[in-house]
Amino acid sequence: AVRKPKVDFVTNGLEVQNDPEAIRDLLPGHMSMPVRWREAVNFMYERGAREFVELGPTPLLVPMIGRVVPPNDTILTTLATPQNIGSFLKRLAPEVAL
Repeated sequence: AVRKPKVDFVTNGLEVQNDPEAIRDLLPGHMSMPVRWREAVNFMYERGAREFVELGPTPLLVPMIGRVVPPNDTILTTLATPQNIGSFLKRLAPEVAL
């Protein structure tokens, strides 16, 4: 079951969707359509996103984001270890109840 997201879910159709049923219905199509990476990053940036976080051992997405949005106006972070992720979630907790 898909639960209501605690943060905005940006669809590949470049819209914000927070309805669990709508998200569930969108997911199969997302698996078969081209990723609109640059458009999605710009969509989030234009709506106020200034911090982008990548989870994983190797920064792959963060460098690509840095080529799309102004680097002096964003925070780009790669969290590579469970300790890094835990620290980030503790910092984030006041803003988003996980």
